[in-house]
Amino acid sequence: MQQRWNDLIIAFRRPVTGGRRVLLLSLGFVLLFACYVTEWNAQWDFEVYQRASLALLRGENPYPVESSDSPSPLAKLPYLYSPLFARLITPIVLLGVVWSKLVWVILKCLALLACAVLTICLVEIPFSVGSFGMLVLFVTVYQPIGFDIRSGNVALFETSAILAGLYAWKRKRRVLAGFLLTLPAMVKATCLLVLLYPFHRRDWRVLRGVVSATVMLVVLSLPDWRHLMELLQFLGGPIWAEYWDDLVQGYYNLSAVSVIQHIFGQTYILEPVLPIPWVPPFFAPLFPIVVIVLTAWAIARAEQRRDLSPYDHSILSLVLLTVLLLPPRLAGYSLAWTLFPIVSLACRLMACRDQIIGLLLVIGFALIQLHVRPSHVPPGIAQLLIDHCFFGLLFLYAAAVRAVSRLRNEMRMSGD
Repeated sequence: MQQRWNDLIIAFRRPVTGGRRVLLLSLGFVLLFACYVTEWNAQWDFEVYQRASLALLRGENPYPVESSDSPSPLAKLPYLYSPLFARLITPIVLLGVVWSKLVWVILKCLALLACAVLTICLVEIPFSVGSFGMLVLFVTVYQPIGFDIRSGNVALFETSAILAGLYAWKRKRRVLAGFLLTLPAMVKATCLLVLLYPFHRRDWRVLRGVVSATVMLVVLSLPDWRHLMELLQFLGGPIWAEYWDDLVQGYYNLSAVSVIQHIFGQTYILEPVLPIPWVPPFFAPLFPIVVIVLTAWAIARAEQRRDLSPYDHSILSLVLLTVLLLPPRLAGYSLAWTLFPIVSLACRLMACRDQIIGLLLVIGFALIQLHVRPSHVPPGIAQLLIDHCFFGLLFLYAAAVRAVSRLRNEMRMSGD
């Protein structure tokens, strides 16, 4: 019996190639689709994209405007992305409400499958039945991924493009890396912050890919130039100001701006935990500066080792977690980005046996997985539970800082 178990473990750890890899990927997709197809009828964010795409087809403004016919322009979620994105998904939207949502779920599952494969490649673990199977099972229960698919947002598309760009950079395909890392800016400009690390490494050939992608996006946006101006007008108008104020004070913005406001400032949804009105305007701008300094310190400390690979998965994970913490707006589905950092930190933990990394990783993961209804949280210190995802992200970031700062004293674990 013991021999059979040993043989089974060896079989699960044996690398899979060729046709068996294709079969394994197909089975992984079937499992993901079977797990998430039930969410096809939710996807409230995709409904926003549908409305914007149909508005463009009619030649209408896809962004909210104030008018006598629309006294409450924010009765529905507003479309916040570029006209180009709404135009690109038009073929899917034209399939009809039901079929377009099903196709969107299929595309999301394919993007999730790509994220799993790219995570394995970046962390440099063997592509085996065991590693791939465990990762697929993990993504079926990880809350941010389920939330992203349920909402119909684009976080998994962002994640797959960014991981593909980092993998291309690791493989010395620098122009392709710059191109792929720029594409998510079509929906969220903050994704461009990932490029700060390749530029820090003075890898200027990546810039050629960035320029190529930028030129392509600009050229494709030219037919919708009028709508692009309408987007800028919306972002500079009173409707956006009202919406932004609601975001900062509300439950569903997970950024440091909102968390600091919840703890120290007055909001329309709850009383502050510790009422100190001068703290939010002072510390909200200071927080991203502290994060950047800590990240720069950890990377600089690791770079003191001459044989350090700039593509070490711990450093790339720290870069992604840093980018998540910097913007003033962060939704729960954006934590789908943390899939790769969690796997990276788990592998680093198994390699170095650092108990601090393990403790921070477990706490961070547990906080992100926590399900809390804000309406059920009593006033007082318990209100901190409302922002559990932010604190979970902060613990993961601390674990990544610890992992990267330790690289100086460890044997090299990733090749060029």
